[in-house]
Amino acid sequence: HRTEVVQGNMIKWSAVSRHDGGHYICRADNGFGPEPVAKEVKLEVHYVPHVEIGEEFIHTTEGEEARVVCTIHCSPRCDIHWTKDGSVVDQSNQNYYINTLGTEHTLTIMKVSREYLGEYSCTAENQIGKNSASVKVSGLAHKVIFKDSTVSPWTDKFFLEWSAISRSPVESFSVEYRGENEVRWTRVEVKSAPKGDEEWEGSITLEGLTPKTRYEAKVSARNQYGYNDYTEPFLFATKGAEPVQQPSVYNSAVQCTATMNAVITCCVALLYR
Repeated sequence: HRTEVVQGNMIKWSAVSRHDGGHYICRADNGFGPEPVAKEVKLEVHYVPHVEIGEEFIHTTEGEEARVVCTIHCSPRCDIHWTKDGSVVDQSNQNYYINTLGTEHTLTIMKVSREYLGEYSCTAENQIGKNSASVKVSGLAHKVIFKDSTVSPWTDKFFLEWSAISRSPVESFSVEYRGENEVRWTRVEVKSAPKGDEEWEGSITLEGLTPKTRYEAKVSARNQYGYNDYTEPFLFATKGAEPVQQPSVYNSAVQCTATMNAVITCCVALLYR
């Protein structure tokens, strides 16, 4: 918790962040002068670089252009470098184009091929410290999205359906499921079908299930680049079981502020006539 206190000719912060830096103007007027007396003070806050990448996953395919955009704020100035899978990006490679515009730093892959897929990171470092952010440039499909139905109208089977976005055709889906008291997963491979522009779907009727029982399932999509990560378990139940509620997923963000105290004092001499 931080506080900002204005006391007469003084502003005091209990802790400052990068957002507090800037120009502050103090004005004083006693009614005798032709215009108020003013003084400008610049507050410069030094902090560990703040690095952001807008997306954690860039889906692409061979022959396309891919852009990784990194937003960096730093004071004092910082050095910036790019890496791919932990190795420094070769800026002499003409298939890479690196550009800076204000706080935006962009690495463009001019023409994607398999050798350019991987995890890209931008790192900023100054005398206070360093920070980085990463994004995966991948040809794998996006994670599968399930249809909303969670309770079966049948006692011994369940109709499971889903879809996934992919720039290259999805060839099949891997489905794994198990009952709430089971340890081992049962795996089934399911054919895919085109649903729309770059969207693919699949479905299966799981039979031989136990009545009044909860189950969980997870699905992975396979295209020419391989299988993507399995989904989080999707919860469903056969007829007569207790209602099923899908687990909530929260995105967490970490914000760091400088542990400094800052005081701006404005001294103004009032002119009396």
